[in-house]
Amino acid sequence: MVLLLNTSPVQNYIAKKIIASISKKIGAQVSIRKVSISPFNKLNIEGVLIRDQNKDTLLFANLCKIRITDWFFLKENATLSYIGIEDAVIKTNRKTKKWNYDFISTYLNSNDTNSKRTGTHYDVKKIDLKSIR
Repeated sequence: MVLLLNTSPVQNYIAKKIIASISKKIGAQVSIRKVSISPFNKLNIEGVLIRDQNKDTLLFANLCKIRITDWFFLKENATLSYIGIEDAVIKTNRKTKKWNYDFISTYLNSNDTNSKRTGTHYDVKKIDLKSIR
């Protein structure tokens, strides 16, 4: 079973199921092209697309990299040693009283996120942005 989780097709299948669930919960399209997970501390996501509720592009990132504390899922506090975003376009606007990303903030701040670890804290060490518009 563990060997299957280390294969690209299985990782992508699981990631796309999770993304589809998130998309349904926030009421807007979220998609990814590919993920690569090294067990317990490394995540690369390619082709991240988030649309706003008007179906306009909110974020497109060609590559997102996350490096996190080993065995983070067993710890209450995790250290994000590195967050990198490359070749991205972020389109925020406010045509009404609310920003086009407000629905994401509302979801993340609601009590309806079903998070078991509401007390988790993240310590971010380095953020690297390359070719962001």
